[in-house]
Amino acid sequence: ARLIAAGMQQLYQTVRATGAKNLIVISGLNYASRPPTAFVAGDDIAYGGHIYTCPTGPPPGCTRSNPLDPSPVLDRWLDIAKTYPLVISEFGWPNGASGAYNANVVTYCESHHWSWSGFAWDGGTGGLFDLVQQHLASDNTTIEPNPAGMPIVSGFAANWPAQP
Repeated sequence: ARLIAAGMQQLYQTVRATGAKNLIVISGLNYASRPPTAFVAGDDIAYGGHIYTCPTGPPPGCTRSNPLDPSPVLDRWLDIAKTYPLVISEFGWPNGASGAYNANVVTYCESHHWSWSGFAWDGGTGGLFDLVQQHLASDNTTIEPNPAGMPIVSGFAANWPAQP
């Protein structure tokens, strides 16, 4: 049997047909590491990219020549960001002991005025990209970021609006 999949435009129209007026983030190709080749017509759309130079493990398992430099992957999004809102909706380094890569991604995004969100606050489970070192409260409401999570917290705090 032949399967037919809906395209992004059809999915967008289906969501809007319900009356929803929310922001829709449309991810790119190849696990969202590349911009899409076709764009969706409509309102309240942003495109989302996932930025990883080492998606399966840190060096020596990662063989990129400069794995801490996210710019080759981020540069793919420069053209689309000239026309459409962009959010780097996922990025991370596969070792919680180092925040260098995440700091580089945040710095790049901030220099281009792009939105961003790090991955993943797994809760100190020790997952490959976990940004949490430990829970500081017994009810798990307060966490301590690991070194990989610190640039995410610092970048967020630096851009949060001042409270009156």
